This record gives sequence, C-alpha cells and structure tokens, in this order.
Amino acid sequence: MSSLYDLDPKTRELLTVDTFLKQTTVKDFVESLTANHAIQESNGQGTALEPKPYIRTFEASLNALVDINADLSSQEERLKADTSNAKLVHQKNVSNNLAQCYELTNKFSELDLLISDIASTITTLGDTMNLITRQRNRAVSSGFVIKCYLAFLNDDYEIMENLRKGSVEDQRQCAITVRQLLRLARKIFRIPKADLARQNIEKYAEMVERELLKSFDRAYRSANLDAMKSAADILTEFNGGTSVIQMFVNQHDFFIMKEKLLQDSAVEDIEFWQKLADPDCENLPFDYSTKELLDDIGQTVKKETTIIRRVFSHPENVLRVFLQRLFAQSIQQRIELILSHASSISALAYLRALQDSHLLVNTLVTELKGYLQPELEDTQSVVLLLDLSLQDLFVPYIENGLYIEKEKRSLHELFTGAFWKFTNFYAQKKPITKSYTILDRFQLQSSSSDSDKTEKSRIATLRLRLARNRGNNDNSKDKTDNATTNNSGNSSGNINQQNPNSIGQTVNGGQSNVLAKKQSAMDQNVEISESDQEIRLEDVTRYIKWVEEAIERDMQLRAKTEIAKDVCAILTVLVDCLGRSYLEVALNYALEKYHGKAQDKNYQATLRSCSQVLSLISETVRTTLNQLEGFSIAARSPELSLPLLSYVNSAEEKINRALK
Repeated sequence: MSSLYDLDPKTRELLTVDTFLKQTTVKDFVESLTANHAIQESNGQGTALEPKPYIRTFEASLNALVDINADLSSQEERLKADTSNAKLVHQKNVSNNLAQCYELTNKFSELDLLISDIASTITTLGDTMNLITRQRNRAVSSGFVIKCYLAFLNDDYEIMENLRKGSVEDQRQCAITVRQLLRLARKIFRIPKADLARQNIEKYAEMVERELLKSFDRAYRSANLDAMKSAADILTEFNGGTSVIQMFVNQHDFFIMKEKLLQDSAVEDIEFWQKLADPDCENLPFDYSTKELLDDIGQTVKKETTIIRRVFSHPENVLRVFLQRLFAQSIQQRIELILSHASSISALAYLRALQDSHLLVNTLVTELKGYLQPELEDTQSVVLLLDLSLQDLFVPYIENGLYIEKEKRSLHELFTGAFWKFTNFYAQKKPITKSYTILDRFQLQSSSSDSDKTEKSRIATLRLRLARNRGNNDNSKDKTDNATTNNSGNSSGNINQQNPNSIGQTVNGGQSNVLAKKQSAMDQNVEISESDQEIRLEDVTRYIKWVEEAIERDMQLRAKTEIAKDVCAILTVLVDCLGRSYLEVALNYALEKYHGKAQDKNYQATLRSCSQVLSLISETVRTTLNQLEGFSIAARSPELSLPLLSYVNSAEEKINRALK
C-alpha cells in the first residue's frame, strides 16, 4: 500500500475540506483523482489498462479522507459541547436579567406613585398659593382704593395725579383705580362727606376720560398709531372703550366731507331721470354718483380696517360701529334722497331707482364680506351685521306689500297712458252700453282718494302724462300745470320723456280738482280717429317687455318665498290690462259691429290681431309659470295659477268660436 506522500501535489490539493465545501459531486471528485493516470495511459504504448496506479491513488485518498472525517467529527463534538455550555450560560443570564427587570419595574412603579402624590400635593399647594396671591393682590388693591377714596374725601388728588401723569402703565392703573372708586363711591352713603367724595370722584373720572380722549385725538391727527393704541387700551379698561370708539368714528373725515356731498348730490340730472322714467328706454342709465359714493365707502372700510386692527384690541366691535354709521348716515341718506326724488317723477322711475340701488348696495356688501373674512378673527358678527344692514336698508320699501303695490300701480299707469286713445275710441262708439274696464276702475279709485295729498300728487302726475299722450300741443295758461306736452307717436301712445322738476311738484286738493276739470275739458276736445282702434303687434310686444322687466325686478328684490305670489300678481295685471281692457274690448266691438259679416276683411284682420295678442299673452303666462315651478314650490299652488290659465283658456275658446 502506498502512503499519502506518494500522491502528487494536485491530488493532495483535492483531499482538503475546502474541496467539499465547493459542492463538488462524487463523479467530479473521482475524475479529478484519476485525471493524471488517464493522461499517462493515453501517452503510453500499450493498450491494456494498468489498475495499480488507480488502486494506490484510491487507497491513499481513502486514508486521507478517513483522517479528515475523524478531525471533523472531533471538531463537531467539541463545538456541540461548547454550544451546550453557552446555552446554559445564556439561560442563566436571562434568568438573572429578568429578575433584575422585575425589580426595576417595581421600583419605577413605586417611584411613579410617589411622584403622583408629590404632584397632587404641589398642585394643591399651587392653587392655595394662587388663591393667597390673588387675595393679597386684592387686599393691596382694595387698600390702595380705600387710600385714594380717603384722599378724595379730603380733596387730595396727589396720588391719582402722580399716576395720571406717569408712564403708560401708571395711566392704565389710574384708569382702573378711578373705575373702582366710582363703584365704591356709589355704595357708600353713611359716612360724612360721602356725597362730596362721590362728586369729586365723578368729576375726576370725567377729567381723566376727557384727557385720554384728547390724547387719542392728538395721536389720531398726527397718525401716531402706537399712541392711539395706548390711549384706546386705557379707555377700554376704563369704560369698555365706548367713548373712544365713538370719537374714532364720529371725527372720521369721510362723514364730515360727505355730509355736504350728500346735500348737494346730483339729482338735477334731467336726462338721467327722463331715461329712468321712460318705459321704452333700452339702455337704462346708471347712477354713477351713488356708485361713486359706495366705491368710496368700500375703499374707506378697507383702509380703516388696517388701522382699526393695529389700534384696538377688539377690532370687530369698532368695525361694527363704523359700518353701522356708514349704512345709517351715508348709504341710507343717499338711498332716501334718490328714491324720494324718483317717487316724485313716476312709479317706474322709483322702481328702477330702487332696483339699481339694491344692486349697488348688495355688490358693496358682497365685496366687504369677501375682504373682511380673511382679515378678522371673529368675522361672523361683522358678516351678520352687513347682511342685516342690507336687509334693514330696503325693508321699508319692499316689505308689507309696499313694493308689489308700487309695481302694480306702475304697470297700471303705463297701460293707462298707452291705451288712452284706444279706450276713448271705444268709449265714444258705445257711450250707453259701456262697461268699466280694469283701467277705468283704476282711474276711479285714484280720483276718489281726496284725503291723501300724496295720492293726489300722483294722480296729477298721471293726468299730465295722459295729456302728453293725447298729442295736445296747447299749453294751459294756468301756472299750476307746469309741464311740457308732446304729441303721441302712435295710436297706442308712448310715455314720453318728462321734466322731473315739473313732474315732482306737489298738488294740493284744490289744485287737483282744478286740474280734473281741465282734464275733462280736454277729453271733449281731443279728436279720435279710426286708426286708434287698431291693435298693433309691435306695441303689444313692447307692453309685454314692461311686464317682463317688472318680473325680473321682483325676482331680484323680493324673498324667494314671496316671488311666486308677486309674479302671479304682476301676470294678473297683464291679463287685466292687456287682455280684458285691450284685447277683449276690440274683440267684443268687432263681434258686435260685424255680426253676420264673417268674411269682412276688417273683421278678419281684427280677429287675427286678437289671436296674435292672445298668443303672446298665453306664451308669457305659461312660460313664466313653468319657470316659477322650478324656482318655488308655492308657484305650484292652483290658487295662484288657475285664474290666469282659466282666463287664457276662455279667451282662446272665444276667439276660436269667432274664427269658426
């Protein structure tokens, strides 16, 4: 048997542990051991296999592998023993550490309980200390107040004067002390000189407030915001800041400068008011003077908000007072001025001015809310004030049925003026069997109100417009009728432009009676032609535009809960005036005049015109009611829509029978 040293170096390299750690297979290992023998045999002369080299190599390799296996086995046993010992040591350490952990946890729990007890004791002690401190401070303050009261009892002001003339903090303490002295003096009656002390304290309090307000005023005029803030804070401590807020608002340049501006506002723009009173004006004029005022208000609020935030500790309170003053003085006075002048011109001018004013003020309120919300911490009260101010500003003109009555009266006046010649033509043709129409009843109701001078003035204004539409160019010599008359453009009549100064004159009862007599005389002298009976479709379209404008205005001004009822009332005026007082009058006259002459061209033309007018009325009524159903639940009530639809259906049946 050959020894291991007889192996070649390459074979020795194979017989190591590293060879088997490389995942070598048995086949590869055997081939590697016999690789040298295979090479030698391929180079030899003989062809027979020589087994001895292979046997020696395998024997030597086997011995070497046995030795390696023995070494590895001994190492494995040694490592197992070491591992067992390490596990025992680890388990012992874990047990010891766990016991220590439990011990530490118990100690921490005890410490936590101890700390909690100490904290509870300290908290109680802190509360007691705070209470004692407050009692001490109160006692010191009370002692100081009593000392000051005794000084006032003896007419000694030195203590308070030293505080008042000292630093800002001393002035604050002076204000607080004076406030406390006032409360104390009002509770003391039974000691000698109590009344004298109370009077001295009250006089001194007035002087302190007056001097602080002067300091604030000087700082305001010199634009010293820090000094303004100091004075405002002290006055807030003294009386809640009411006096300083009033001073800040009252002496603002905006109110001083705008008072004269409001008095001299441009209501003398005759062209503006003429267009506003013209129902056929397509491009309504804009009240630029009011818009300019509201723009100034918006800019002023934005500018003053920055100052108010820096000066006052509670800017929301100051801003509310400032906004209330703006709405109550500047905006309300402007609205009253505009609407008062518009009311003296015509109901239509009044309504258009109201709509324009509401739109402008609503735009201002929306702009201010958008600006103030990110600027202030407590914006809810300011936003609520703005909404309430807008509502209160127009409540006297909109609520309690005032607005819708004004709207109906405006439409009645417009239709009365437009239908004057038409109505008088049929009245002259049928003087005996005449039945009063809606417009006739409206005129009679207006004429019978002798006790109300305002109503007489409006009636006189209406009669002046009627005189213009009659085309009478003869000016009255009596100076009470101070208006310029214009000829009517067509038989249906136009509401012509008017001089607002002459229209706005107030007519007393006697003047109204004289004017009525002159009106009656003119009625007898005006010539009525056959063309005045014609129904013109373009005029009817114009009349319907008046109604559509009134509906649009109502939807802007009125609350959603009231719109359906108002719109139905406006449509009722349309049906009464354009239907019963216009269409039916012409239709009834044609049916009576052309009875038995169904093929007459004039008769057929009248029927076609009536049919077209009714179609426009029906389309307007039905379309408006359909739109209202999606806008308001109240519009679905049969009580509102049924009378309108019933009239339209009955008129359609009447015309259909006439056509057949």
